[in-house]
Amino acid sequence: MKEYIIKNLKYVITILIIIIVCLFFIGKKEGFHEDEMFSYGSSNFLYDNVFRNYGKADPTTRFIIDKLINKNLFYNLKYYLIDHRGEKDQILEDLKNENKPIWKTRDEAKDYLTIKGFDVTNYVSVYYNQARDVHPPLFYFAVHTISILFYGHFSKYIIFTINLIFFIASFLVIKQIMEKLDKEYLALPAIILYGLSIGGLSTILFQRMYMMLTFFVLLFISANCDIVNNDFEINKKEWIKLGFITVLGFLTQYYFCIIAVITAFCIFIGVCAKKDKKKTLTYIFNYLKIALIGIAIFPLCITHMFFSYRGVAYDALEKYRGFFEKLVDYLNLLGNSFSIPVRCIGVIAIICIIRAIIRRKEEKKKNIIVLIWIITVIGYIVAIVKTAPELEYVHLLRYIMPIMPIVAMMMILTIDSFVTNKKISEIVLSIMACGISIYGLLNYSPFFMYKGYNEYLKIANEYKDEKFVYIGANDFNHLQSMQEFATYKESLILNETEVDLLTKDEKLKQTDEFILSIKKYKDADKILAEIIEKTEFKEYELLLDDNGEVACKIYKMKKVDVENDL
Repeated sequence: MKEYIIKNLKYVITILIIIIVCLFFIGKKEGFHEDEMFSYGSSNFLYDNVFRNYGKADPTTRFIIDKLINKNLFYNLKYYLIDHRGEKDQILEDLKNENKPIWKTRDEAKDYLTIKGFDVTNYVSVYYNQARDVHPPLFYFAVHTISILFYGHFSKYIIFTINLIFFIASFLVIKQIMEKLDKEYLALPAIILYGLSIGGLSTILFQRMYMMLTFFVLLFISANCDIVNNDFEINKKEWIKLGFITVLGFLTQYYFCIIAVITAFCIFIGVCAKKDKKKTLTYIFNYLKIALIGIAIFPLCITHMFFSYRGVAYDALEKYRGFFEKLVDYLNLLGNSFSIPVRCIGVIAIICIIRAIIRRKEEKKKNIIVLIWIITVIGYIVAIVKTAPELEYVHLLRYIMPIMPIVAMMMILTIDSFVTNKKISEIVLSIMACGISIYGLLNYSPFFMYKGYNEYLKIANEYKDEKFVYIGANDFNHLQSMQEFATYKESLILNETEVDLLTKDEKLKQTDEFILSIKKYKDADKILAEIIEKTEFKEYELLLDDNGEVACKIYKMKKVDVENDL
C-alpha cells in the first residue's frame, strides 16, 4: 500500500496543481459565448432551447402545443411541455404575436438559465430541446443534473464542475493508455503537456460538451489498445465495454463518430488479416448493433447527422474558404494549443510516422497502435476541415479539442524514442513539458475568458431598474448577453431591421430614459443615429465602448424636454 501511494503520489500532486491552475482561470472568466449560454438554457428551460425575444416558444413548440397537446394526444408531452401551474393560455396568447419582439423580464431570463420548482425532475424537456437542436442530449442531461445543486441560481461553476470531473478522468485514462503501451513512465509528462497546455485549459473553460467528448475519445482509444494487444481478439466482455463507450461518446457529440469510424476501420483491417470469416462478420454485426442502440436512444440523430445544416451533406467550404486555407487555421490552432510552432508539431509527426514504419517489427503491437492514432488524427482533421461549420478563428478550436491529448501522447512517445533510459526519459520529458507549459501560461491566456464583460454587468447593476434595449445580429447571438437580461428590469431584443418598433412601443413612451446596447459589427453609430431621428430620445450618454470579445456600445438614452428647449 505504501509503495502504491509513493508510486502514484507524483500523479496526485501533478493533478492537484492542474486543478489549482484551472480554478485560477475559471475565476478570471468573465463572460460567455452564446453557445455556452445555450448550454444552460437548452438544459434547463421548460419551453424552448433558445431565449426567444417573442414569448415562450418557437414555431415548432407552437405546433406541438396547438395541434397535439390541445387535442389531448401524448399526455406525457402535455405534462412536461406545458407548465403544470396552468400557464397554457398565456403561452398560446404569446404565440399569437407571430414572432413580434416583446419585453422580457429579468425573471424570465433567470428562468431560462436556472432550475427551480417542477423543472428539477423534468428531463423530458431536455431531451425534447436537443431533438430540435443538432446535438445529442447526454451533456445537457449532465448540465441539468448539476444545475439542480445550484437550485435557482446561475453559476459558471455548474459546467466547470462537469468539465473538471472529465478533465481529471482523462488524466487517468492517459495513464491507463501509457500502461497498455508499456510506457507508464511517460504518463506523467503526457499529463503535464496536455493538462497545462493552453488548449487543454481552454477545453475545460469552454462551457460546452467538448471536455466530455475528449474523455470518451480517450476511453475509446484505450479500449482499442486492448484489442490490438490481444492480437485483435475481442471477447464478449470487451464488446460490452466497447459498446458502452461508443454509445456514450455518440450521445455526447456526433464528431465522436468520425474518430470511432476511422479507428474501428483500422481495427477491422487487423481483424480481416486474421482470415477468420466468422470473426470478421461478428465484428461488423456487433458494430451495427451498437449503432442501432445509439439510434434507438436518440432517433433524431439521423436528421441531425444527415439532413441538418451540421450534417454530413453540409459543406463548410462551399460558401467560405478553400480546403487548404481552413486546414492551415486548424493546424495553427493545434500549435497554439501547445504553445509550440506548428512546424515543430509537423516535424514530430513525420518522425513519429517514420519511426513507426521503420520499427514496425520491433514492439509490433505498440507501433500498430501509434499508426492507428496517426491515421485517426489525420483523418479526423481532414473530416472537420470539410464538414465543421465556419466560425471565428478562435472558435474553430473546439473541433480539435478531442484529439489534443492524443497529439500530446504522440509527441511524448516520439521524443522518448531517442532516449534509452526510462527514468531519465521520464525526468527529461516532464521537465520539457513543464517548460513548455510555463512558457505558454506566461505568454498566452486560455481562450474563452471573455475578459471585460464585468464592465457590462457593472453597468447593468447600476441601472438594473431601467429598461434595456438590445440590438444585435439575429435570434441567437443575443444569448451572449443573458446575464444582462437577467439583471435589467425588462429587456427588448431587436435586430437592426426592427428599430422602427421603438417608435410605437408603449412602454418606452411612458419612460424618460432607457439603456441601449448595440453590437459594434452592426454599425452602432448608424443605428444610434436612426434611433435619435425616429424616437423622442434625442440625448445620449456613452457608457461603454468595448472593442473586446463582446464588442458592444452601451448608451443611456434620454428624452428631450421640448418645452424647456423652447
